[in-house]
Amino acid sequence: MNNPMDFDQKNIILQAWKLYAKPAIIAMYEAAFAQYGYDVRSIFWPKGRQRIRFRILTELGIRDGDRVLDVGCGLGHLYEFLQRENIKVQYTGIDIVESLVQAAQNVHPHGRFLVGDIICENLDERWDYVVFSGTCNVIPTGFSREMQWQFVQIMLTRMLELSKKGVAADFQSSYVDFQQAEAFHVDPADIFRFCKTLSRRIVLRHDYMPYEFAVYLYKDDALTTNNVFKDFAPYVNWYTEE
Repeated sequence: MNNPMDFDQKNIILQAWKLYAKPAIIAMYEAAFAQYGYDVRSIFWPKGRQRIRFRILTELGIRDGDRVLDVGCGLGHLYEFLQRENIKVQYTGIDIVESLVQAAQNVHPHGRFLVGDIICENLDERWDYVVFSGTCNVIPTGFSREMQWQFVQIMLTRMLELSKKGVAADFQSSYVDFQQAEAFHVDPADIFRFCKTLSRRIVLRHDYMPYEFAVYLYKDDALTTNNVFKDFAPYVNWYTEE
């Protein structure tokens, strides 16, 4: 999964997304919501691990006052987590599934939830951090596994464009005993290699669940004169090394 994507191939992916994959995803979630309503089963996260995933996403560096965009926000559970953890951010959730967005707004009237598609729409706003959790875990109708991988690359690139400070995203790992046919599992090394083409400053986390991992991309990857990322400059030469 390391072939570079040219302009024509990117257009093929985007057309397939708009014509086949996106409508299939909307239909899948609309059907689940019609059956379960405001319930984690409507977003296919029934195992109660969301709090762990959200903790990992926020450890990207999200602090009070930050502007956060939650891509594929679903029912707004990340917003709920931030509220419970008393992390006072300026939150925006965006999702392509209108019924989920409406339910999130009804349950969380003080949150900001939008129906939208960051891939196909021009967004004038920029956020400090852009995150997603589980957004690319299913290979939709109209996509092959390779097309899904290329879509992930488009998604991560777009998320970094919309961010001022950084991006966090989680995935299902290829280090598993079993994979369902429609599930998208990706080699963490492939994610790392691709993300290094976007930023020099990357964190890969495979330490919180055996079959899932997360990646952080930081927008500011500037180095000091002795080749340390700027955020770590205060720790250089704090004691005599030689």
